[in-house]
Amino acid sequence: MNSKELERIVSGLRDRYQAISPENIDKLKLLLPDYVNNVQLIIEIEKVALTYGMILKNVKFDLPKEEMPSGSRAPLTREQAARLKKEYGIFDLTFTTEGSYSNFVNFVRDLEKSLRIIDIESINFSSAENTGTGAQAARDIYKYELKVKTYWLKNK
Repeated sequence: MNSKELERIVSGLRDRYQAISPENIDKLKLLLPDYVNNVQLIIEIEKVALTYGMILKNVKFDLPKEEMPSGSRAPLTREQAARLKKEYGIFDLTFTTEGSYSNFVNFVRDLEKSLRIIDIESINFSSAENTGTGAQAARDIYKYELKVKTYWLKNK
């Protein structure tokens, strides 16, 4: 391949990129951002949950580590080594929420439809403590603990 052919290919790719609408570029950035925006992710998930009267509680996460800390001599686990080699990072998040089963199903369905890639790793549930009386206490309210992960592109 000579330089003129390479220049033509680069120019063609640039033209194709510039033909993408700004709205679609924003959607692509939401789908797979180029940085970890943990606060925004939590806010987005909470907005979906609030639609169904559910509140996020006990939110826990570790900031992703791209590299081993300097001076660390501990051997890497297979999972840590694999994550370092990938061109994307993984952000793990756990939280709890409470609500009816039907609201929970709708909440999960909306997460599934969101542009942001969110993989649900695990769901644990138990009956929530009933503090109401009468008909309100008989409602099917459960406590759900979710472990999810999302992804972001690493800057190279």
